[in-house]
Amino acid sequence: MTKGRKTKFEERVEIVQYCIAHDRNYVETAKQYQVSYQQARSYTVKYDAGGVEVLRDNRGKRKNHDEMSNRPKDPKTARNKNVLVVGGSGSGKTRFFIKPNLMQFHSSYVVTDPKGSIAVE
Repeated sequence: MTKGRKTKFEERVEIVQYCIAHDRNYVETAKQYQVSYQQARSYTVKYDAGGVEVLRDNRGKRKNHDEMSNRPKDPKTARNKNVLVVGGSGSGKTRFFIKPNLMQFHSSYVVTDPKGSIAVE
């Protein structure tokens, strides 16, 4: 059994074409291209599911700005991310929840602070 190895995009396309031309004989394809059986099979299955482009290795590649978004893809299933903090006086609402979270936020927020103690700090 051959150990898997790194392959380039063009080689993966060639492996898939060879495998399909030889009645999906993964063992023969693996021997011919010195890749593992799993590689030969997974390339062919991916090709069947999505065509040639799914054989590209996009690990480590940056996404386009259009692809990056904080908005949910399906607004019907999106959940509200608002938070209401309720507790008695001295229970640590500001110290243990509000302040740590405000320090990590990288967006806009609304805080009701009747005493004005958070704005001072």
